[in-house]
Amino acid sequence: MKYTRYIVLKTTIELEIQKFQDSIHRQSPYCAVHEVAPFVIRATPTGVRAGTQARLGVIALTHGNEVIGAPIVNHLIESLLAGSLSPGFEVQFALGNVSAARANQRYIENDLNRSFGLNSTENPETIRAREIETFFFDKCDIVLDLHQTIQPSLSPFFFAHYYSLKELAFLDSINPGLPVIVTLDDKLHGQKGETTNEFLKSQDKFCLTVELGQKGFFEESFKCGVEVAKNFIRAVGEPTERFDQLTLSGIKSRLLKLEVGYRVQDPGSRLHPGIVNLQEVNKGDEIGVSDRGPIVAPISGYILFPKYNSNLTIGQELFCLCREIQPGELSQQGNTGRYNIR
Repeated sequence: MKYTRYIVLKTTIELEIQKFQDSIHRQSPYCAVHEVAPFVIRATPTGVRAGTQARLGVIALTHGNEVIGAPIVNHLIESLLAGSLSPGFEVQFALGNVSAARANQRYIENDLNRSFGLNSTENPETIRAREIETFFFDKCDIVLDLHQTIQPSLSPFFFAHYYSLKELAFLDSINPGLPVIVTLDDKLHGQKGETTNEFLKSQDKFCLTVELGQKGFFEESFKCGVEVAKNFIRAVGEPTERFDQLTLSGIKSRLLKLEVGYRVQDPGSRLHPGIVNLQEVNKGDEIGVSDRGPIVAPISGYILFPKYNSNLTIGQELFCLCREIQPGELSQQGNTGRYNIR
């Protein structure tokens, strides 16, 4: 997907939120939908016993202004009701930070995706995080988290903690050809709260994040997200034995490992304009400036999550770098797997 060619969907966030709410208590010959908690619903296909542990969950709007997940979730619900998608298990869906979505903001007071595991009522996001943990994460075995990037991306991509070869084989089986960013670190952001990936990993559950290009209602992002989600749902219903039999050499996905997180060093730290996600750089390339001099790439690799927010403070993440690896490198132990904070 080229980041310069976007067709905008004819929808709004309020319309998508209302569609989600309107699906509550709908029933068809193929599926029944009911509410579990505010903006958390469960779809029970016909013939599946209701109230069992949902095999999987799909969550959108973890960041309020990353909106494409909402129409993807609504499309999946409609597919279940129409019978074109018919898993042999219950599926849960959630809209994460609806208040932030309505305000067209990433969050209101605290990043929801850094608020899990806090067990706090300090602000709207920590309260919502506890609701999602209780009524969504606790009820699902596997979670797909739908995101978008702040800056343009040369391609959508997966982001996942490396759990084991079995989970990597599962990801590989649903991958329509996107790069896969992997990390071996349990804690990336240096904050008290956890991301969806970090929280679910601590619960011995598998979470897969897909970044569907730059934030906005873009048709290419929607189509990619629907394909990934449907592949995800279908693969969960398949026998897991085939994933046990795969070796690292059998992984076909292009893997990139998160290596460097560069923090703001001083008030003058900023990136050069126009840097996008997955842009390739060579070690020593000048990619920004600071009060101390040029900011250069410490390794050769690919830029991830570049920030252009003028409100960034010292110590906040300015960009990340990942490098392409062979699957066999994931079996190596020791410091080579750790995320290096600069």
